[in-house]
Amino acid sequence: MALPNSIKSTDPIYSKLLLPEPKSIRLLTILPSEAGDIIKCQLEVVNLDETPKYTALSYVWGPRNPPTKIICNTQVVEVYPNLGSALRRLSPLKSPPPGRFFNIKKALASIKRRIVHGDSHHTRIWIDALCINQNDLDERSKQVSFMKEIYSKAANVIAWLGEDEGYASDAINLINKVADVAMGEKDYLDYSSPGRPEVRYDPDYTPPDNLSVVNDASWDCLFKFYENQWFHRVWVVQEVAHDNVLMVVGSHKVNYTAVGISSYWLISRPYFVNTAERVVLLSTANLLREVRSGAPLSTMLLYITTRMEATDPRDQIYALLGLDFMWRDRFGIPRISFYPDYKKAVAEVYRNTVRCLLTSPKSPGTRVNNLEIILSAESSLLREDYYKAKQSMLEDENEFSSWTPRWDQCLSYSDVIGINTCAQHWNLCSDLPVTLGEIRDERVLPIRGFEFTEVAFLNREFVFPDPPPGSEDTFVRRTLADCVDRNTKYVGDNELKQALACTLTAGSSKYTSKQAECNHFGREDLDEYLAHGSQTPTGKNFQRSIRVWRTLFITTDRSMGLGSREIQVGDKICVLFGGNTFFILRQAGRAYRLIGACYVYGFMNGEVMEKLKSGEVKEQFFDLQ
Repeated sequence: MALPNSIKSTDPIYSKLLLPEPKSIRLLTILPSEAGDIIKCQLEVVNLDETPKYTALSYVWGPRNPPTKIICNTQVVEVYPNLGSALRRLSPLKSPPPGRFFNIKKALASIKRRIVHGDSHHTRIWIDALCINQNDLDERSKQVSFMKEIYSKAANVIAWLGEDEGYASDAINLINKVADVAMGEKDYLDYSSPGRPEVRYDPDYTPPDNLSVVNDASWDCLFKFYENQWFHRVWVVQEVAHDNVLMVVGSHKVNYTAVGISSYWLISRPYFVNTAERVVLLSTANLLREVRSGAPLSTMLLYITTRMEATDPRDQIYALLGLDFMWRDRFGIPRISFYPDYKKAVAEVYRNTVRCLLTSPKSPGTRVNNLEIILSAESSLLREDYYKAKQSMLEDENEFSSWTPRWDQCLSYSDVIGINTCAQHWNLCSDLPVTLGEIRDERVLPIRGFEFTEVAFLNREFVFPDPPPGSEDTFVRRTLADCVDRNTKYVGDNELKQALACTLTAGSSKYTSKQAECNHFGREDLDEYLAHGSQTPTGKNFQRSIRVWRTLFITTDRSMGLGSREIQVGDKICVLFGGNTFFILRQAGRAYRLIGACYVYGFMNGEVMEKLKSGEVKEQFFDLQ
């Protein structure tokens, strides 16, 4: 939550306002003003355990120029313009001196610019940029460690989205309409518990009367609202966990509950959401709704850091700790011994996070496996901006280990081999605990497992994300021919096609993840696809399920698999204890580099463990660097 150079002053503002107690915080009192006056405010120290009354502000820092000058404890201070606008909106209206009357025109202008804020003549508010000495790393680390508590104990939270650009009124009116409709359909969707809505498109769906008459311009305004950068700031994840969050755009206000429910319902009704970009916008807003009551850090790191940003890359971790503690307290799970420390380098923070999560109990009520954390280290390989991201990573190669995810890159976590479809049904050895060896080098992760086989042949037909229209079946035919030529272990045409169909789709299910049993794609689906392409429902479903940006490989024991585009002949296919997938490791001297996850047909449900029991393979520690 660093705000570099947001306060252009020296420490005198804070030197007389030290924080003596473990839960001491500063609060800002905004003094009354008139339109055009410079904002004046005062800082005071209070004890959070004594439940002081205050409002907490959630906002995006935005551009730093042109700065806004305010006076804080008699010192002239420069803050970012977006914060300056928020302070102006929050400042109480100045009363006229005794015996004098308001200038009505000026008073109305001042009232119009202000957020209605309780009955208090003075506004006491907590704002990170002013209430924390950002230049004191020890103070900053300590205050961030109980940030969740600061927001949860506030009387209310104001989420400031900036000044209105002409869309707020229509957007908020429509959001409230959608929320009203959604709440009337409680039998259709459950808003009381976290979770992603199941999208069920109905071509015969008729929208309610109060939504069917809404014009396109109003829908544009609604999506403009969800485009706001506030939804992409990682700190808001715990800031909106408060029950009473008021979102403000200019002089327009809406309760966050309506905003969250509206996004949840619209995702479930593709009738209203006709572009992928709009689905992403709503999904990000809905994600905030999902984690309001707490969530395990491992899950949040896989899905939240891919969509949200932080000025300080360490905050991609620190901003989520409060919700993880909240989730652990609810389930009676001991808190992880991991706290903010801004003196540590980014790579060190990320490495410590991985180690901490790998040795924590598996999260109850979630299908996320602890070892999936290190798989997000390869997520950048599946992005359109791959080469740019890869170059950035190469520049930091000596600092970041291959097993350390680049959460600072905000790169989408890859559904590498069906995590959202069938991975919850796989069980290579996820019932075994993750076993780490003695740490001799902070950059090295010694982890226990065994080598299963080695890559002998590669087919890169599916590396490219967008093959020419109508040519996908040609790629499949060439891949099938390659597999025949390589003399795989699969006997007969039918068995080979079954293996290929499962491998190209990484064992994914034809149906949703809620299906009780995984109904995998097979030979019949591949035959129909080869005969008719994507012209039939079966062929279209199969084509959509092929894992692009992946490489098909044949192993030395003639098994078929699918892995990272970075895979090379000679790479080791390994089992790491505690995982539910195979891992691709590349030997580098006596150590190994993590390349990514992979799927191996016929071995995703524990069959490989028989080789360990029979003595065909031996356990060992892999030093990942």
